[in-house]
Amino acid sequence: MNGVTQTGCVEKERKRPKKVTLIVDASLPAGFVFAGRYRIERVIAHGERKWTYLASDLKAKGHRRVALAVMEPGPASIASQREVEMMGTVGAHDCIVSLHDFDLESPSPYLVFEYLPGGRLRDHCADLAAQGSSVGLTDFFRTARQLCRALAHVHERGVIHRDVAATNVLLDERGVAHLGDFDMAISVEEASLPDVVQLTPEGFAAPELLSGACPDHRADLYALGAVLYELLTLAAPPGGGDIATQAVQPSQLRKDVPPRLDALIFSMMAADRDDRPKNSEAVLDELRDIEKTADLELLIASGESQSLEFKQTMRWDTSLQGNNPEVLKACLRAVCAFLNTCDGTLLIGVADWGEPMGLGDDLQHFSGKKTVDEFELKFRSALSASIKPDPSKLVTLSFPHVHGIQICRVAVSQAARPMFLIDKGRAELCTRKGNATHSLTDVMQAHEYIRDHWR
Repeated sequence: MNGVTQTGCVEKERKRPKKVTLIVDASLPAGFVFAGRYRIERVIAHGERKWTYLASDLKAKGHRRVALAVMEPGPASIASQREVEMMGTVGAHDCIVSLHDFDLESPSPYLVFEYLPGGRLRDHCADLAAQGSSVGLTDFFRTARQLCRALAHVHERGVIHRDVAATNVLLDERGVAHLGDFDMAISVEEASLPDVVQLTPEGFAAPELLSGACPDHRADLYALGAVLYELLTLAAPPGGGDIATQAVQPSQLRKDVPPRLDALIFSMMAADRDDRPKNSEAVLDELRDIEKTADLELLIASGESQSLEFKQTMRWDTSLQGNNPEVLKACLRAVCAFLNTCDGTLLIGVADWGEPMGLGDDLQHFSGKKTVDEFELKFRSALSASIKPDPSKLVTLSFPHVHGIQICRVAVSQAARPMFLIDKGRAELCTRKGNATHSLTDVMQAHEYIRDHWR
């Protein structure tokens, strides 16, 4: 990159012959070699004072493709000077657009960025909306994490972006998000100066930016909240005033959005910056935690079904206030039914009506260690002893938190052969129908089920 130091200062580059003077209101033709180096392929975008082209860098290995932004001298090049300085300060990051080259002293000043073929995030959202589709939650969380990491990197280097927007996020060929457009960015030291506070962002400006107050990194979190809202709903939140009180919650527009995600995004868009998360890392941590149980919250909300069963405890009888082998047998019977019917999930620590109750009743009455490791040990021991053939390899236990309450998730894969619950020397073939477990103790019924299910 020409003349960018680690401190963000712009060095004077060597004087060299100027190879082209561009009239900005006319595009360069395909095949034209700009500045003796960049062969134009096509126009990517253009505005009043700037044209951006897809070009090949003839001096780079493999003639790499780049995004060449050419502008007329004046305000546009002044903004570009700031962008060069801020990007020099920020440095390289996997989720930030890279600046390869620039010349701001040319009669046609230009910047050369990495080319990201996925285009703008807003355009991607618009395309999905036109198709009647949406961004899957897995892709949403991945993009959200990438933008959080990018902002954390920017803020760690003492820079406030001030224009985080879906139009300023570009996607590469793998769908990885890259934050760009640093021409409105300022350093933390500059933030208190009145001549740099005023701006017209492409995205959603935090209230403190519009009121002329001294901004900090939380202004970027506000705008990021709006980007995440748009990514989930494919529509930007309403502008003006307190967005969090005017926008419809994403979970009301999509059934697969957990309420905790609503809460996080709306906290980011809080009018009072003291009510927002403290930094990008806090947002990232919350996103990761929500992602772990996003499907689980939706499972619980949907209620018991052929592939989902709730059990409040593993062994403790809440009515008799004591350990009851029949309670444990009911859990094992549900597992056996999933093995014989379909992939399923048993949630222990969740009441029949879907309220997470936790594992406390079982844990506090263990004679040994009162830990989830002991819980798993006892459950697996009962599983191996009571269901034949041994189904251990088909059953996975985990202990996630739902609304801060720890439960046990028993994920069961359908078996390739019949599995039997052994009770007092009698074998039961357990199956699942609707949201109930059934035991086929009649030999003929069991035979017919086995014949039809494992043809």
